[in-house]
Amino acid sequence: MTPEIAASVGGKELKGAIVASIVPGGPAARAGFHQGDIVLAINGKSIDDSRDLTRRVATLLAGSKASFSVVRDGKQFTLTADIGTRKEDQVASNAPAQAHGAPANTGEAMGLGLAAVTPEVRRAYNLEDNVAGVLITRVDPDSDAADKGIQPGDVVVTVANKAVHTPQDIKSRVGEAAAQGRKSVLVLLTGSNGQRFVALSITKA
Repeated sequence: MTPEIAASVGGKELKGAIVASIVPGGPAARAGFHQGDIVLAINGKSIDDSRDLTRRVATLLAGSKASFSVVRDGKQFTLTADIGTRKEDQVASNAPAQAHGAPANTGEAMGLGLAAVTPEVRRAYNLEDNVAGVLITRVDPDSDAADKGIQPGDVVVTVANKAVHTPQDIKSRVGEAAAQGRKSVLVLLTGSNGQRFVALSITKA
């Protein structure tokens, strides 16, 4: 929610996240969200921006319910949504998402929930055929990764400039860096915003 967007909807002081799109048939659609809705708070706690909203939703368990304070056409009201597992553009729950029948090739490192990119996962997250690496299924909201803007659905391509294909590959690279006395490791990510390098803390890995 930029000042320009806030001004365009008649609320210069509005702070929150604007809904850019709705996944047909998803939890947001079932809850009654509309494109252009402005989310001000979740469960009574105000939202700073879209990243803050993503973090808050990521801490909620799949199957739980959450109330969202929303502004639409200048009117404020509350919508209640069921929290589901993340598929494609849906917001992730706190539980690692796996396609039905997919191998349990998962793990955790650096505050990230990780899963190998199997054909089932590729279909579930709508990943292109040329995307290779390890899928991020969950981000600890208190982690360095969350502070760096990493989100569920991003894919880890390399760690310490070495390609990774499984969660164990990432854990091994992190272990190697820790053994060398390093406090962080360079990670190449690909996601909706393209590819980027991020230095992530490994002190709590």
